[in-house]
Amino acid sequence: MNDKQQNPAQQTRHESASHNEEVAGVNDTNNKSLYWSVFSAFLVALLIYFTIVLPVEFGRDPFGTGKFLGLTVLTKEANLNNNNTEDVDQNNTKTTDNQDEFQARNDTVKVLVPAGRGVEYKFEMKKHSRLTYKWQTDGPQLYFDFHGEPKGDTTGFFESFAISTASSAEGTATIPFDGVQGWYWKNNSEKDIQVTLETQGTYQIKGLLQ
Repeated sequence: MNDKQQNPAQQTRHESASHNEEVAGVNDTNNKSLYWSVFSAFLVALLIYFTIVLPVEFGRDPFGTGKFLGLTVLTKEANLNNNNTEDVDQNNTKTTDNQDEFQARNDTVKVLVPAGRGVEYKFEMKKHSRLTYKWQTDGPQLYFDFHGEPKGDTTGFFESFAISTASSAEGTATIPFDGVQGWYWKNNSEKDIQVTLETQGTYQIKGLLQ
């Protein structure tokens, strides 16, 4: 028998070893491709963050690409739009940014009066201006004092226009002097009460006072 001739068992082992080497080579290639894909994706994400996200979202343009691509214009427009939006404070009381000028306006706000406490909601108004109002609680009654405080007064004087205990009120008031006008609500119950206040007139919103 020829010494160089392999028996079937030896040939099978040889073919199996060759197959294992081929599989290992394929797996190694696949792993390298996966690592390179992940690294490439990371580089692309990093590039997008510094060239697009920073200029648009945060107004920062470290490489000047935002200005080159016109992305900083989007940031300026977004800031301009934000200046014209409404703010909502921690008590769900809605006010507007444009409070520096007296103007004819209509507003609806929701004021939370905590249990066992009192709050005030005020407007800055001119003498002889008119305020049309309507407010209502979400059920229970509140003690209220609708009053005004003259501008520049340091004595603590105020003039009450209406004092009562009720769950709603409405009317029109002609303001007798320049100053701050509004409501004081007192919640004597053990549960928070929400007031919805609708107003119409020429005023500046001073907002919620506690």
